Amino acid sequence: LLLILTAAWPFFLLDGGSAAMVWRLTILGLAFALGLGFATHAVNRPAPDLPGYIFDRSGHQITATIKEITALPPRAPLAAVPDQRALRPEPGFQIKPAGPEAYRLLLVDVTIFPEEPPDLEPIKLPGNLLWTWNVRNQAFADGSSFRPPLPGQHVTAHLRLREMRGLSNPGVADNADRQVREGTLFRAYSDAGRDESVFSGNPAWGQQTRRILYERFLAALGDPGNPA
Repeated sequence: LLLILTAAWPFFLLDGGSAAMVWRLTILGLAFALGLGFATHAVNRPAPDLPGYIFDRSGHQITATIKEITALPPRAPLAAVPDQRALRPEPGFQIKPAGPEAYRLLLVDVTIFPEEPPDLEPIKLPGNLLWTWNVRNQAFADGSSFRPPLPGQHVTAHLRLREMRGLSNPGVADNADRQVREGTLFRAYSDAGRDESVFSGNPAWGQQTRRILYERFLAALGDPGNPA
């Protein structure tokens, strides 16, 4: 507020007398109080009141719409004793990280279909769901590789929901707190090798066009191992 007053002080000294200055200061104070109130409400947003069985360890069936999807880099397992030859690789040697690929999907319009106790009505989550989905590297019988879903498609999966919480590190940035302020109140993790997920529907037009152009670009490059 002091910085705003310092920067806007010439504005308060404009013609109009002391009454106009008081009005200008009052409007500035009200605007500052309104912004402070909104910020306080966003930071101290109360947790949604949901039944406890929503967070059962066995999980529940959910349906949702994909809003965003981000590919996470695969992690290579660390060796207990490093190989000296790996520290000085030969020409043409490539280190290929092992392990599953991971995707982070932001789901909206999430509906839960409780399995236990039975005969319960579906529940719509009051916030978004951030889903970390581990996908094992796989190839299909026709030689095609795995293609991740696109924003705009619908997903049906069996997930164990958790509240969005971060680590207790006072004085540093809290990614979970930022997610909550943006409306993402829940998170989930799953492994495609154990929890099968079904994607349906047409993706957003822009995302589908982007994938088509990307695949055509790769096809135009040809096989990187045998350049023309």
